[in-house]
Amino acid sequence: MTQFFKPIGSLCNPAKVYVAISIVSILASLMSDSISGVVFHGFMAVLWAFFLGWLCDKGHTATSWLLVLWLPAMMLLLVVFGTLFLLTRSKQQRADLIDKMKKYENHKKNGGSSSQHSLTGQPSQPSPHSQPSSHSQPSPATH
Repeated sequence: MTQFFKPIGSLCNPAKVYVAISIVSILASLMSDSISGVVFHGFMAVLWAFFLGWLCDKGHTATSWLLVLWLPAMMLLLVVFGTLFLLTRSKQQRADLIDKMKKYENHKKNGGSSSQHSLTGQPSQPSPHSQPSSHSQPSPATH
C-alpha cells in the first residue's frame, strides 16, 4: 500500500511541477485575495499535489501530467484566440470593445446598481409596470 501523504521531494515530476505553479499562484494571490482565500488555495494545492503523486504511484503518470498541463494549455489557447479575435477587428471595433469592458467594470464596482444607461450605453427602457395604470389615451386635438 502506497502512502498518500509523503515528503514533497519524493513526489513524481507532475506533482512537483504543480507545486511550483501553485507556489507562484499563491504568492500572486497574496497581493489581491483575502487571507482565508489564500489559505484555502494553499490547502487545496497541497491536497491536489498529493493526489497527483498518488496517481503516479498507481501507474497513471500520463493522467497526472494531463491534469497538470491541461489548464495552462487551455489558458494559452484562450489568449491566442482572444488575440486573433482582437487583431481581426477594426480600430473602432476594438475601441468599442474596450469601452464596453470599462462600463462593465464600473457597473461591477457600483454593485450592479442600475443607472440611467445600461451597459450598452443605450438609455434604459421603462418597464411595462412603470406605465400609468390608466388606459385612457388623450384624444387628438382637432383644429
